[in-house]
Amino acid sequence: MATSENDDVQSLHEKLAHIQLDLKAPKSQYNKFGNYHHRNLEDILEAFKKVSRGTYLILNDEIVEVAQRVYIKATATISDGKDSISACAYAREALQKKGMDDSQVTGATSSYARKYALGGLLGVDDNKDADTMDNSRDKAKAPPPQTSSHYKQTFDTQLLRKKAEFKEQIQKCDNVNKLSAIYKEILAIFGPYKDKEEINDFLMDVVDLCKTRKLELEEQT
Repeated sequence: MATSENDDVQSLHEKLAHIQLDLKAPKSQYNKFGNYHHRNLEDILEAFKKVSRGTYLILNDEIVEVAQRVYIKATATISDGKDSISACAYAREALQKKGMDDSQVTGATSSYARKYALGGLLGVDDNKDADTMDNSRDKAKAPPPQTSSHYKQTFDTQLLRKKAEFKEQIQKCDNVNKLSAIYKEILAIFGPYKDKEEINDFLMDVVDLCKTRKLELEEQT
């Protein structure tokens, strides 16, 4: 997605909220042995490039020891050159893995940790992901590729989460200035999507919530 003038005036949190809503990283990889579809780190990185909004990613690893076991701590950071937001994930190195030498085990563990750190940062839903499935189960017919209805469900889930967060902020807001700032942030994030019925309904609810909360705050002063 090309960078627009509006992207230049948005905060990094606003840009990240848009990216989380827009990003589509389908599980396009298929594991024949375990009989499942999955996405890898490269899939998420490629999807990010299409919706980056003038931001960039930094991925770092750190070796940590917990209870005499070695873990890879991966940190995914998004930045717009001024501010940054990070998320971390851990993955434990296997003591041994058939067909891999030590360096390959570390590399595979790093990729796994980075994938989940990046998924957490960008709001990528990995529910029932391949990595958590029992690969020893009996083989069955490969499931069909996921459809647009799946992507809509993921979008709706992320949308509901953001809507709930903002409604809670409005209800807990303790002064009118903060309330105005929250309202402006909501408009900046959801305004471009107001042609969607569910977004328009949400914005109307926000107006009502803000008016009610403003009256409550004025009564308290």
